[in-house]
Amino acid sequence: RVSTNDLQVFAPLDRLEVLADVDLGAGVLTPNGDGVNDLLQLSYTLQGISSGDLVVSIYDLTGRLVRRLVAASRGEGRYTDLWDGRSGGRLVTPGLYVVRVAVDTDMGIFDQIHTVVVGF
Repeated sequence: RVSTNDLQVFAPLDRLEVLADVDLGAGVLTPNGDGVNDLLQLSYTLQGISSGDLVVSIYDLTGRLVRRLVAASRGEGRYTDLWDGRSGGRLVTPGLYVVRVAVDTDMGIFDQIHTVVVGF
C-alpha cells in the first residue's frame, strides 16, 4: 500500500515555471543623466532549481549581441540586474532592443524575451 505522502508529483516540462516574474520596470531606458529611467532594472525569479547557468543578454533588432549583462550560475531566488544603456563603454543608439533571459538547467533551457525602448 502506498500513501499519498509517498508520491511525488511532477509538473510537465511545458508547464514548469523555472524562470518567472520577469519585469523590466518601465521598459524604457533614457540614459541622459537626469535621474529618470537612467538604468534598466531587470528583475526575475528562478524557482524549483538548485543551480542553473543563467545568461542575460541585450540584442539589437538585427540580432547582434549588444551587451551580456550576466553569465553566471545562479540558484533559486529573486534577482535584479541593471543595464546602463552602454555597449563597449559607449551609449547605444536610440531604438528598440531585445532582452533575453535564459537559464540552462538539467531539465532544459527556459527563456523569456522582452523588448526595451532606448531613447534620450
